[in-house]
Amino acid sequence: MRISISKKLVLCLIVPMLCLVWLSLQSKAEAGCVTLGIGKKATADGSVIMAHHEDYGPNDCMHIVYHPRKTHKKGEIIHFAYEDVPQVELTYAYTADEMYDPDRLGMPPAKFMNGINEWGVTASSNCFDTKEPLLPNDQGLGWPEMLQLVMERCKTAREGIELCTQLIDKYTFNGFEATSCKNLTFVIGDPNEVWQMAVTNRHWVARRIPDDGGLFYANELQIETKWDMASADLIDYAVAQGWYDKSSGEPFNFKEVYGKDLGQDWNVKRQERLRALLQPKLGSITVQDVMTALRDHYEGTKDYNMPHSGNYTGAGGRVVSICNDANHSSEVYHLRGYMPTAIGSVMWISSGAPCCGVYMPVYAGHRGETPKAWRTGSVSFNPDSAWWTFEQIQRVVTPIEPDPEFYNTYHPQVRARWDKVQQIQFAETAELEAEAMKLWKDGKTDEAHQLLTDYTNRRLNTNFWIAQGLLSWLYAMGGEPEEGARHW
Repeated sequence: MRISISKKLVLCLIVPMLCLVWLSLQSKAEAGCVTLGIGKKATADGSVIMAHHEDYGPNDCMHIVYHPRKTHKKGEIIHFAYEDVPQVELTYAYTADEMYDPDRLGMPPAKFMNGINEWGVTASSNCFDTKEPLLPNDQGLGWPEMLQLVMERCKTAREGIELCTQLIDKYTFNGFEATSCKNLTFVIGDPNEVWQMAVTNRHWVARRIPDDGGLFYANELQIETKWDMASADLIDYAVAQGWYDKSSGEPFNFKEVYGKDLGQDWNVKRQERLRALLQPKLGSITVQDVMTALRDHYEGTKDYNMPHSGNYTGAGGRVVSICNDANHSSEVYHLRGYMPTAIGSVMWISSGAPCCGVYMPVYAGHRGETPKAWRTGSVSFNPDSAWWTFEQIQRVVTPIEPDPEFYNTYHPQVRARWDKVQQIQFAETAELEAEAMKLWKDGKTDEAHQLLTDYTNRRLNTNFWIAQGLLSWLYAMGGEPEEGARHW
């Protein structure tokens, strides 16, 4: 039987303390994120493919925002939440998924989550736990601030990693003031390579993903005894804290020495599932393969549970699927170094859980404001918001309190509609890129940028309109919108 959120709120009013406990448990049961990085020798077409699920929060509206290239006056300062950072003379253009929730963050409401810049540099992050003592909530840079600077200042993934190292060493790192995300793994890619970087409040360690390999990552520390760059005092600090004994003869293992709460099923199993789905395909992985993996709910395994019914299964055990109800957004980055970056680097972005939506192309060469519907919405349902429209489809089709009959009847039809749109987009983008390449070779780069911009915005608008129609149809078929806030 489905119990509405409104009934839960009534119970909470009757038993305030129980309500507080329930909400606390839900906030601690966050699903986290997943990130993929596939080297250029591991893909079918010689591209780098990077992907990310942003599982940030249930009512945190996504805006897709374009930031133009800008020049700045000498001496300008960026006033972040806790630190003032000198501005550079030139900042690059980028398009970002920005999360909008003015009450949740304790920081300015719109914040960078994931994105792609004009050079095809992409960035995302995942939380993890560490033994290192936390900083007070009045110093350091937050991860949205750091990755915003990567978008604005870096032409390559390696430059992005090096910039992060400099920022951490100078300002320290403080995750996000109002959340538990105080330590993060950054994954930064470009059309040539992918880097993984684990960041504590004061230390960092980074490695390059092999060109013929893949990164399959959830919220579990991975970097162990091998890396390409690290904080100068990474080992000495651990020795001083009593975490590592140099005289033991044991190699220094960053994951084991700095890590905390390792081996949690909902992280390890997601990593294992991604690896099972994609590692056998190394050398021939496609964008479509990655999109399919990101829609996975452990179908065909003992861990499968009705999407997205709380992500619990087994004898009291907790298993979070890759695609889950906390998906704020999902991105697949197709980064082709053998084409002009403006045309060859694409952020395919899905609003909410991708099992109920579609990946939409946003080109690195996109220039100009995105459609209004994709810059609208806050913490409650808004019919004029594209993100909320897709989110509501997800909540009707895959409610937390499951309705198997409705799901089994209507999810296949929603999926079939979006699959058709996805195939249309693949065909359209192939034609679009051929036309843009001709303009580029003829020296008409401005016209090529305009072509990419017009198509990107037209597709974003069209998919919003399709989503509005699907949502109305689901209501007509008896779908029930969930009330109030989602929980994890």
